[in-house]
Amino acid sequence: FPTAIDGRIDKIVDNLAVVKPTFMGAAPRIFEKAYGRIQTMMADEGGVKAKLFSWASGVGREVSELREQGKNPTGLLKTKYAIADKLIGTKIRERFGGRIRFFISGSAALNQDVARWFDAMGMQIAEGYGMTETSAASFVNRIKAYRYGTVGWPLPRTEVRIADDGEVLLRGPGNMEGYHNNDEATAETIDVEGWLHTGDIGELDDRGFLRITDRKKDMFKTSGGKYVAPSNIESIFKGLCPYASQLVVYGADRNFVSALVTLDPEAIAGWAAHHGLEGKP
Repeated sequence: FPTAIDGRIDKIVDNLAVVKPTFMGAAPRIFEKAYGRIQTMMADEGGVKAKLFSWASGVGREVSELREQGKNPTGLLKTKYAIADKLIGTKIRERFGGRIRFFISGSAALNQDVARWFDAMGMQIAEGYGMTETSAASFVNRIKAYRYGTVGWPLPRTEVRIADDGEVLLRGPGNMEGYHNNDEATAETIDVEGWLHTGDIGELDDRGFLRITDRKKDMFKTSGGKYVAPSNIESIFKGLCPYASQLVVYGADRNFVSALVTLDPEAIAGWAAHHGLEGKP
């Protein structure tokens, strides 16, 4: 099958209309940027177009929530979704080439609102999880069985266990035998029972879907004794603010938590131009 690769992050979304892929794998930042760009474009349009886009997104979200439960829309909701999809959904899909069956997301946490919006527009994102030490993927949401905010079920023959401290442990044929010429690091990562200690904190829900909450080493405690999971905060914020590029949360041993935010050059330049501030310091 033909495969297209483009390392220019700022061109990926534009080139989708040219490549017209049937599925694509990407890091969450690609989906966040695409979502943010479309949101700001509609906000700038204003008027009827913006209201119609907002209405269609809301209807699509209702349908997405039903699909997640294994149900399909009926009655009035089914009719509204058909109209919303024809007026808005089809146009959005055309921006992504018009042939997308599904996306795969990995390498970092995907914001739930971003994921659900793509699903509302008829383009499901299946979030997965894995490590170099586990030969990449160990978990992934299935197209017909998924839950947003999780990385899905384990791949066949992959076992999972949650340690007493919340760390995710994995065992299966995808696990490495060890680090090359580094027995000490190997012993720290793989225990005598063959469980690989991922360093990630997570939990299994009632259906066996894995939810990753943070990196074990990234979690910190404030001076008030409260544990904070920074990656969860960072993911939520980036999904809410289309002008933010990166967010770093800081607060270890302090009585408050703060964050350093970097702006997305393309998004903020568009905002500035729209508000008559282009080129101003």
